[in-house]
Amino acid sequence: MGKKETLALLQLYKNDYQDLMSTTTRNDCIYNKISEELRSEGCYFSKQQVKDRVKYLKMRYMRWKDNLKKSGAVPLHFEYGALMDEILGDKPNVTPMAVVDTTDHDDDTSSTANEAAKPLHAYDVTSGVRGKLGEVVTESGER
Repeated sequence: MGKKETLALLQLYKNDYQDLMSTTTRNDCIYNKISEELRSEGCYFSKQQVKDRVKYLKMRYMRWKDNLKKSGAVPLHFEYGALMDEILGDKPNVTPMAVVDTTDHDDDTSSTANEAAKPLHAYDVTSGVRGKLGEVVTESGER
């Protein structure tokens, strides 16, 4: 699939994205519809080819987004990144609502291999609250 065909595919995918997320419509029907619409534009791809291309583009997009989060990493180039951001940018698996911090925040730097694992800390990105997993923290910061 060339650039022209991929852009047409992504535009159709964007238009039908809500239907693909629906639990009442089978995805095969949507991919078949996209395949037929591409065919009317002169791009002859089967339903399976469309499905595989979307899967590949989503995988590349996730790899690109992960690369952007790493400091010091050589930046990857993904020419469909802006369009994929429009489609998938607000999904929780792309921009999580909270991240888990597994680093040890204690001042004690002496640890042994036999030492029990320390509890994980959670950080809520939206509110900026940090605490141990399973702990309830009120708005005033009380535990």
